[in-house]
Amino acid sequence: MNKYLLSIIALTFGLLIGWPQNSNAQLPAWTDYYKRAEMYPESEWITGFVSAVNSNNEDQGKMVEKYESMARDKVVQSIEVEIESQNDLTISNINGKSDEAFLSKSVSFSNAKINGLRTEHYYDKKKNEVYAFSYVNKKELAFYYKNLMAANQKKLEQKLKEGREFLKMGNKEEALRSFYEGMPMLAESDQAHMLLLALNRKMLAEINLQEINQLRLDFNQEINNLQKATELNLNEAAYFVAYGIFIQLGEITSPIYMGETTYLNTGFSSPYSEMWAMALKDALIKAGNYQVKTTGNMQDASLLIVGNYWIQDVDLLIHNRIVKNEELVAVATARIPLKWLRSQQVVYMPCELSRIEKLTQYKLMTVNPEFTVKAGVEADEPLQVRVTYNSGTNNDEAANIPVVFINKQTGAVLCTAKSDDNGIAPGFLPPLGFNDALIEVEAGIDLASYIPIDTNTAYYLLIKKQFKLLPAHFLVHVQKQVYCIQSSELLLGSPMEIKTIEPTVKKALVDLGYQFTDDPSQADFLIMIEASSTTGTNYQGVYFTFVDANISVINQSTNKEVFKTHVDQVKGGGANYTKAGKKAFVNTAEQLKEAVKDYK
Repeated sequence: MNKYLLSIIALTFGLLIGWPQNSNAQLPAWTDYYKRAEMYPESEWITGFVSAVNSNNEDQGKMVEKYESMARDKVVQSIEVEIESQNDLTISNINGKSDEAFLSKSVSFSNAKINGLRTEHYYDKKKNEVYAFSYVNKKELAFYYKNLMAANQKKLEQKLKEGREFLKMGNKEEALRSFYEGMPMLAESDQAHMLLLALNRKMLAEINLQEINQLRLDFNQEINNLQKATELNLNEAAYFVAYGIFIQLGEITSPIYMGETTYLNTGFSSPYSEMWAMALKDALIKAGNYQVKTTGNMQDASLLIVGNYWIQDVDLLIHNRIVKNEELVAVATARIPLKWLRSQQVVYMPCELSRIEKLTQYKLMTVNPEFTVKAGVEADEPLQVRVTYNSGTNNDEAANIPVVFINKQTGAVLCTAKSDDNGIAPGFLPPLGFNDALIEVEAGIDLASYIPIDTNTAYYLLIKKQFKLLPAHFLVHVQKQVYCIQSSELLLGSPMEIKTIEPTVKKALVDLGYQFTDDPSQADFLIMIEASSTTGTNYQGVYFTFVDANISVINQSTNKEVFKTHVDQVKGGGANYTKAGKKAFVNTAEQLKEAVKDYK
């Protein structure tokens, strides 16, 4: 078998087992922002793009898998934000009464599987960088979910008819099973409806909406009649949900993993969430003799139970669902009277919400708006922000408020700080680039730390969108560091007439943006070079000379050495020791030119 055929077999095998694309392949056009925007215009596509440098030498396959997941999450995230924005679920009314039908559909979209979502990746081995891109066509998506709603309507009508037939025969257990089997289809239809709204396809979303909403009322009424629903306490409501799940799942051998039941789509939990998780776990064991786990790694075949809750009139509504491989397999709901929760002193509102409500009362003011730093070193003095809180009568200094300082042009986080007892948050800038002359810096409340909240969630994006907190502004003038270079270059014990290392190293640093002066008293840093040669052997008229060289950089304000490197026994050859030495100095200069690039 020839080498060419072996190469083809190896390549085919690599593709079959799923080797990540690497730098041997052509860089995909979608890795470029402008080409991606042209190929996948926002009017036709929903996209998610992420990239990162593998600076920690993570396993290539695992890193690709992680960033593919992040790209998919960005697509789902953008849909979730659009759902929340278009349907008036604003943070300003989050503690008040909200429309039950909307909330039920909105929470149903959590963990939804996006049909037709495709993901690609590229791993650049030379740059050690991973790219991941997810995309879905809006038109195809809308067509699929319009048809799904129509198909589910027919299935629901059949399930309702089937359950009522069982009731006529007096078979209440099978009737209840039929009614509960309709719940995942109702939740799936809710997901489809919300997604069509997010795609701005309102007409398509409403084609089957009235009929499905009526079916929902019919199913809930039949279930309530059979369960003889009354006012339930927490444990009774948990069993109500668990029994509904048991009716849909039946007997299973795989474990059920407990996820969180959180408030609305916020991702926030409360003391109630913990109590509900314990009660639901016990109820699932009682209702179906299920194996329920709260810790450990989920296997692909395992079931995950997650949920949401919200306030509806005088009740707390709970919506739990079982997901397997992103597919919805069971749904059950219950309600607990708020008066019962209050009588038991159960805290059901997440503490994060009160902190979010206070955001509009904070004000950030710049203390030192004009600021000057030297490039390449940390700032000695901080940018200062004063944080105050409007308590209604006074503007008080706000202590312990996290503040983030951001480069306005790039969006990069420069530093973070917390306000002290006087409301002052000091932000020390990191070393700034040599090519930056003027940087606009904005300082605002660090929401991720203040609330706290996961910045990768749709709800975080929604808060940023709805709370337009005015940041404090700074103009940072970046002055280049000034260097002076001095060298001692001894060739066979005598100073060289024309230095070799000093001009080579100086040019390399100038090309990187460093600024030089010949006057040491005007320099921020002093670069010292010491180089000397020793003679070696000669062979058939060729002489060899070796050079040792040291470079050190001294911060003149502290008189401390901040960088040091050296090369030893760099060889040069020539017709005599002097010519060999000059060649060795040229070789040394080239090595040091590369070595000083590590100096930051």
